[in-house]
Amino acid sequence: MRKRIRLTEREIRRLVANIVETLHDKKKRWRGYYNFEKYQTEDDMELYEYLCLDKIRTNLPMRIFVDDGGAYKRHGHPLWLYICNGYSSESPVLPVLISRSPSIPLARYHLNVSEQDLRKVFRFIRENYDLIWDLANDKIVNTEFKKTMKPLTESFGRNRMSINEMSKLTTDITKLPVDIWVDEIESFRKSGHYKRIKFPARKDVKTSRGYSSLSITDEPQCFNIPPKNDLTNATIQALKNFVKKYKFELSNLTSDENFQQTGKGITLDEFKIILNGGKLGREPIPLDFLGCASPALPKTRP
Repeated sequence: MRKRIRLTEREIRRLVANIVETLHDKKKRWRGYYNFEKYQTEDDMELYEYLCLDKIRTNLPMRIFVDDGGAYKRHGHPLWLYICNGYSSESPVLPVLISRSPSIPLARYHLNVSEQDLRKVFRFIRENYDLIWDLANDKIVNTEFKKTMKPLTESFGRNRMSINEMSKLTTDITKLPVDIWVDEIESFRKSGHYKRIKFPARKDVKTSRGYSSLSITDEPQCFNIPPKNDLTNATIQALKNFVKKYKFELSNLTSDENFQQTGKGITLDEFKIILNGGKLGREPIPLDFLGCASPALPKTRP
């Protein structure tokens, strides 16, 4: 007579979780799971079957490639998109599963982009999940996909740029109604959004939550303006006019250290000279915005 084994509720839950995890792992273990380099040499033409999407179109920090018609079936692997594993268009690629919970289906890999930027790819996949599946299964053509695809939108929260990472420009320098903070150490790359200026929304501001932002674009947009604020329409308009006038300089502000290393950008001291009506003794070289999920930033002086 067999002896019955009684499991506690906790043990049952753990057993079920292990079974699900095992099945999931087996599903992920396609033929290149343990040796992606070997798979690439065997299927070296696969990437030509994918639609290339540049960073400007997706707002992602790197170029990506999506299945443009059943490549995943022909090559015998799960549906995925490829990302450039680096911020150059010449970087090697890595697959990322098209799933509600995206992941990289490889046993071993070296990530050459930040974890934060990889999470942006995951968010892009979740927001375009159905469209990517439809494109891969010939339900829509690539022109329709491009029209209906949702570029990555800006998100706030724990990645918000800290006011402590920015440099203050007082009203006597800018002639604005309020002090502003500018990014000259390129912390925008860590925050995952395009460059901006910050300014206090209230007179009694005590934390970074009390600061609002203005995008450095052709048509500047305000973010994070609290319901209770001391801003007037005239102040906001003055800030927008300032950004429009100095868009090139604000977009290309950089630290002294970075300027010494690359020779690119404009230092904060040089920007102060320009604000004071002076001229620089050189033509500034624009910064390289690879790695920034940004709209088209100014590359030449207007």
